[in-house]
Amino acid sequence: WSIQLESLRMGPRTFTTGNRAIIDTASSLIFGPVSVVNAIHTAIGAEPYGNGIYQVNCNSIKAMPVISLKVRGTTLNLTPAQYTLAVGDLCLSGFS
Repeated sequence: WSIQLESLRMGPRTFTTGNRAIIDTASSLIFGPVSVVNAIHTAIGAEPYGNGIYQVNCNSIKAMPVISLKVRGTTLNLTPAQYTLAVGDLCLSGFS
């Protein structure tokens, strides 16, 4: 699904207003503009893992901020546990 994303906020910082995002019900990932995804990865301390996937420190997940997506006037709050993926001992960002 391609949706109009009114805003994406992490704490007091707004990363985007008026961009499109892709939400794929067959995927665990949230796709967005490269500049926005890169800013999110920088903010959460993610490091490149390969093939556009980013790794986060599993011990830091609880301290990561809530990310708020505003779609059609409704704010959806994603906790760090909701926007990261645990794969064995590896923790990955859900943003791509």
